[in-house]
Amino acid sequence: MKNTILFLLILVFTINISCAQKIIINKKEDTATVEIKFLINDEQTAIKIAEVLLFAAYGDRIYKSLPFKAELINNGEVWFVQGTLDKKYDKGGVPFIEFQKKDCKVLKFGHGK
Repeated sequence: MKNTILFLLILVFTINISCAQKIIINKKEDTATVEIKFLINDEQTAIKIAEVLLFAAYGDRIYKSLPFKAELINNGEVWFVQGTLDKKYDKGGVPFIEFQKKDCKVLKFGHGK
């Protein structure tokens, strides 16, 4: 039980760090513009975040759907990550999740049938 709680705390900490935003202030004349650069710019980071979130929901059975694939959708604003179906099966579903690139807000998640 202690190991599970420790593991979940580490996962939450990892998500918080991965979803951190880097703010750069550009000063032009009398006005300042704020440019926000997000750290979830690559597939590997998106997949790691998705694994953490899907593990919290479905447990270790998500690892039967490895490898995970990630792609940007909605004009590059949303990550869609899903597992892959084992080749020995022709039917079944895999876990999936959609979350915003800018703040890691989960839009959808589930498991296909």
